[in-house]
Amino acid sequence: MQSAQLPELARKAAKEFQAVTPQEVQAAREDARAALRRLENSLARNPAKVREGWYKHLQLTELRAKLDSQETKSAELAEAISPFSSDQVGLEWKHFLHVRDAVQAYSDLLAVAEDAKAAETHAAALDDLAKQLEAYSKAPTPDAARAIGRGLGHLRRTRQAAPLVAAVDAHYTLPNLQLEASHRFLSAGIDQSVDQQTTIVDNVMGTTIQSSVHLQGDVKLQLVPSTSDAMLRLLLSGSAQSSSVGRKGPVTIYSTGVTNVAATKDLRVTELGFLADPASAHCSTSTSINGISAKCNMIRKMAWKKVASSKGQAESIASRRAESRVAAQLNSESAELVAKANDSFQQKFRARLARRGQLPRQMQFGSTADQLSLVMVQSGDSHLAAPAVAPAIATARDLNVRLHESFVGNMSEAVVGGMTLTDEKLAELLEEMAGEVPEELQIGENKDPWSITFATEHPIQVTFTDKNLTIVVNGRRFTRGEGNSRREIRDPARIVATYTVAKTPTGGKLTRQGDLEVEYTNIKGSQSATQIAFKTFLRRKFESLFKPEIASEGIKLKGRWEKAGKLVVQDIQLAPGWVVLGWNLETPDSKVASND
Repeated sequence: MQSAQLPELARKAAKEFQAVTPQEVQAAREDARAALRRLENSLARNPAKVREGWYKHLQLTELRAKLDSQETKSAELAEAISPFSSDQVGLEWKHFLHVRDAVQAYSDLLAVAEDAKAAETHAAALDDLAKQLEAYSKAPTPDAARAIGRGLGHLRRTRQAAPLVAAVDAHYTLPNLQLEASHRFLSAGIDQSVDQQTTIVDNVMGTTIQSSVHLQGDVKLQLVPSTSDAMLRLLLSGSAQSSSVGRKGPVTIYSTGVTNVAATKDLRVTELGFLADPASAHCSTSTSINGISAKCNMIRKMAWKKVASSKGQAESIASRRAESRVAAQLNSESAELVAKANDSFQQKFRARLARRGQLPRQMQFGSTADQLSLVMVQSGDSHLAAPAVAPAIATARDLNVRLHESFVGNMSEAVVGGMTLTDEKLAELLEEMAGEVPEELQIGENKDPWSITFATEHPIQVTFTDKNLTIVVNGRRFTRGEGNSRREIRDPARIVATYTVAKTPTGGKLTRQGDLEVEYTNIKGSQSATQIAFKTFLRRKFESLFKPEIASEGIKLKGRWEKAGKLVVQDIQLAPGWVVLGWNLETPDSKVASND
């Protein structure tokens, strides 16, 4: 089906309203009650303080009463489950998610059943959706995308026009983020030298051996071709020099040895996080007997013969035990890497999106021998993603990113939609991300505390054209001051900055076009003195973020990648709806030219 056929499909669906039966509503109600019952049973196994905390935060007793009553309205149910989508750590637990989704489904069906004019409402919504689809096929603007997204959300909630929803998704919900990271970039944070000194006590063929072992080698990253997940292989190669003293009865044996070490550890990067396979190792030990001491020559001569005859077997045993130790060590050391990566991935990304009901629709990792790739569709039930495939990459860099404007709007809704950002939290974020806080945004005794509560839908938007980048911050509530001097504005406002984007010899530069705009979105005509004062205050604060000129000479890397230097932008390409960026590593010892 062509995109031009979608409006006609919408108009046809307008005439095919499916009424909701009482049986469907009752079945959805029972599903919600069962989900809540499972949650209550699980919470009952928790300590009383924990259980009571969740009951209070989620108002579970009140929710149970609403589900038990046949008189509860859909609006009451929607309000009752709003705490389930807050950014409270723990709400990603499956029982919470099941309750949220089941009650939402019941509320949606009940809303249709309550509407005496549901068929007319449906027809009007589909007629508007058809018009938006026509406009979007000619000019895929962000406003039209948001309108279509709202229309699709309505259809999903009311379980209507499934073929239309699927067809629109197929055309306009394509990947809106694609990322490729080179082997060179990844290995810069993973490759490392190994230089370890350890003491090992072992027993080989009845002889107690104490060895001082010096292992030297390298851990290297290898990317393994894979289309299902990304596959990373850690390769340890090196040799261990040992000096040993073995004792058996009256005999003491002095020896040195060399063990050649080769080990592998496979890691997989998936949409659920990092998974690790057990390490395997191959070791080959060669020993030299430097001396044997005993109480008498006869015992010493017998010991020499015994050692000579069993040397091969002893070396084989030593090799196998070395393999076990090396594999265990590689498992242990990589476990820390995997645990940190998983903790960051889960807590900062996946768990937070799960709590908000905004997990990516698609998140596909892959790998070739040269790079790791990520293809992602970030869109909720009421969103579109990209309407076309991403632009091609002209030159492969250490890090390539192709970003559609829908990704920013959809992800911002998942992360900060409806949330309040205080001046203190903003300063913490800027310090963490940029290493410094602009003077105007620093916390001080002579500065009023302030906050912004983001809009629930698309709190942050970006628009890309061939030449410009426009950034919009949508707030629905603002505060300034504290105590008796605290003032509050509940008029929605938008902060807008438009930049031209340019590549410079040392990085990239944004140049703002005109002044920063701060406008109330629901006020026409004259404004009060308080409203004008708030606009001036907000403009001063946000001008510290959206400066007339923003230049970057590279991204300083952190953690394991700090030693690699920084990423310097090589390519900046704007296209309608898209930005394509490419960075190369610029190490302290070897700078990468800004142009290939």
